Amino acid sequence: MSHESVKVIQAAAGTSRTVRRVAAALLLNNAALMAPAVLAVIATAAATPARAAIPVYNVGDSIFNPVTAQVETVTGILGPASVSTSGGFAILTAQTVNDQFVGIDGATYRVTAVTTQTINSVVRVVSVTLLNVSAGTSASQGVALNFTPATSGTGSTPINIMVPDGNSNIVFLGGRGGNGGNGSDGAVVVPAGNGGAGGVGPTVIDTISGTVTTEAISGVPAGINIFSIGGNGGRGGDSYANLAGGGGSGGAAGNGGPINVTITSGRTVTTSNGIIGIFAQSVAGTGGSGGSGFVTTGGGGGGGSAAAGGSVVLNSAATVNTTGDGGHGILAQSMGGGGGSGGSSYVSVTGAGGGSFGGDGGTVTVTHSGRVQTS
Repeated sequence: MSHESVKVIQAAAGTSRTVRRVAAALLLNNAALMAPAVLAVIATAAATPARAAIPVYNVGDSIFNPVTAQVETVTGILGPASVSTSGGFAILTAQTVNDQFVGIDGATYRVTAVTTQTINSVVRVVSVTLLNVSAGTSASQGVALNFTPATSGTGSTPINIMVPDGNSNIVFLGGRGGNGGNGSDGAVVVPAGNGGAGGVGPTVIDTISGTVTTEAISGVPAGINIFSIGGNGGRGGDSYANLAGGGGSGGAAGNGGPINVTITSGRTVTTSNGIIGIFAQSVAGTGGSGGSGFVTTGGGGGGGSAAAGGSVVLNSAATVNTTGDGGHGILAQSMGGGGGSGGSSYVSVTGAGGGSFGGDGGTVTVTHSGRVQTS
């Protein structure tokens, strides 16, 4: 091969139009000197322009969000070509035609078209069309999708029941843990978010004292009500035409909190119409439902795990009188919560998500030295 033939091969490996024109000219001048195999290599290299690599981002890097028109900070890596940002968005980093990457399902995806928009005097990519090279199917999406992670339940709120007229000195102690937030929906290469966990029910430690008569006749569970209820898990996000898996998992339920309450001998509780005298209950929340998958690689999300009821200790010296069916003098319970149901699956690679088992109850100890009369 001549020295000029070597130049032809080097020039054909370039990507600019100028280099390709030079290669073509040299090819014409030297074609008679080259073997057919060399000519084939040159033709293939000259016809296949090189692609720039998909940008790689690390946590803490800056990235432009075309939805908010702001530069945001990368807070997480969601997949092979998507990141989460400080603005609560997921941004697809494959934004150039012919960008290609392997998804978490093992399939290869390629950008086949982009839509641009001028934002702050700069042309930005706002949406892309992705081809599943393996399956031959395409889907379009915006390059920035809202992706705020679900929050877990925190704190507790008191249980407030409107007490109807005719009742007197009704007691409510305790409260309920906060519910977990719902997961965000996913689309194309952005995975659906999982639901947040429910908060734990409050710890209830108290003494009910004084010479007081409680009378309950309607509209309340009991004359003295003591509750610690765990929060419910949030629902998993749904997944639509998603290459990054199916629906999100439901959030875990919150445990019921512990109860330790003493009621002194000065308290008298009188109820009628089947109302309980003293009711103490620790109960867990319910696991969140899994998100559903619509034309996805992952199907429905799993239900959130169940939680356990807390321990209940009740020491009573009160006098309790109840009347009517179901009018228990004292009822103390610890109950596990229900697991979340699995999400549905519609035209997806895998099936529906699995539900979770129920939770266990805790220990219950009741010591009563007063009088209980039911009729």
